[in-house]
Amino acid sequence: MPDFRGRRIGFTVCEDLWECRHQSIHCMQPLPVDKIAPFKPITCSTYRHRLSTTNHAHDRIQLLKETASKDQLPLFTAIVSARRQNRSFDGGPTVATIGGEISMRCNYFLKNN
Repeated sequence: MPDFRGRRIGFTVCEDLWECRHQSIHCMQPLPVDKIAPFKPITCSTYRHRLSTTNHAHDRIQLLKETASKDQLPLFTAIVSARRQNRSFDGGPTVATIGGEISMRCNYFLKNN
């Protein structure tokens, strides 16, 4: 687990945090964030490469809030989209506090037609 100025920071890549609600075949039990929580990091960042739709934003936000509250861990989550070697955030990056409150939510990128 990375250390920053003597404090631990949780970091996961490709965690299917919100797909587990629907018993997806990709769901891991326990979730990586559940394995990180006992190490008491000051925060955990989760990044996924799969693009998502805005249709399920409410479900994803609710699960993020529940997970942050259950694990008593502030969470930052973002979807990362790659085109060649460039990377960009693409899925409404969101931050949840220890209590499960959303403290920041960024907009989705809009595509130009």
